[in-house]
Amino acid sequence: MTGKAEVVWDDNLSVDTSPIDLVFRVFLVRSVPYYSPLRYKLVELSPFNPQLRDHSSLGSLILSHTRSAQLIAVTNASSLGDVKTFRFKVDKPLLPPPVPGQYITLRFALNNGPLVERTWTLSSAHGATGADEFEISIKRKDKGVVSAYLHNTYSAHDVTTKKFTVEVAGVGGDFTPLIDPSSNGNFALQSPQQALLFLAGGIGVTPYVSILRHLATRSFPVPTYLIISNKQLGNTPFLSEFQAMESKFPDQFHLCICTTQEASVPSPHHAGRMTAEVISKFAPNYRESHTFVCGPEPYIQHSLSLLTDLGVPLQSVSLERFDF
Repeated sequence: MTGKAEVVWDDNLSVDTSPIDLVFRVFLVRSVPYYSPLRYKLVELSPFNPQLRDHSSLGSLILSHTRSAQLIAVTNASSLGDVKTFRFKVDKPLLPPPVPGQYITLRFALNNGPLVERTWTLSSAHGATGADEFEISIKRKDKGVVSAYLHNTYSAHDVTTKKFTVEVAGVGGDFTPLIDPSSNGNFALQSPQQALLFLAGGIGVTPYVSILRHLATRSFPVPTYLIISNKQLGNTPFLSEFQAMESKFPDQFHLCICTTQEASVPSPHHAGRMTAEVISKFAPNYRESHTFVCGPEPYIQHSLSLLTDLGVPLQSVSLERFDF
């Protein structure tokens, strides 16, 4: 369990030995019914992962269904190539099947170096790539050791000659409007009558990719609105795929891109930062929608401020922070 705690005391008390109350406020509670146990051991951790106080005290928690996965394909997910999709084939199917919107934790070595561990959102939808395959979509970060390595080392032309094998450490997360009651990949909407509003900041669009791919196989059973904030319209990740969905399901799926570095864009897109007016006009039933927000912390705070101004109860908003 992770969270924030603060020490609260009465500033008016004059005695240093006065009792002090430790008050823990729980801002968000999540129940994760679809998780896999993780195996912990001393590895090179990302500096953005919380540091464990004592690795040795954890012992060896063996994952009974650890999977090995081989990289089999690489494709560009953006026009500039700064987002690539990496497809892996596992030696045995992931069970239970990952719910669209969940993330996967992988363990691997770079250039025969020490093991590293990273977590990425799954962009593949169960059944679309095969039960023994999965995809992750990674944005290149110049200072990101792993992302830069993967982008520089592997391309669509050399995955057969350059082997890259990873260990699947676990799958988890509850940032999804879907549930899997039988744990067999027969996903259903948590609220079958409620519209969906997805807000994404940049690469924060990746959880929605697998969700939308699944909803497309069901012809979008509820109205679904996707608003993406990106620097430029043309380099929006998965743009052509989203546009194809919108063309195929014009009454059920709606796409709006808010561009921060372009003076004008065609309607229904918006030149500038996302505003409350953009949300209310683009998704007229936003108050009754199940709303999801994913992106870096500044984007999260901006989105929550707009939703508050629009009268959306924040306890009904699901959040996924991409702080890296």
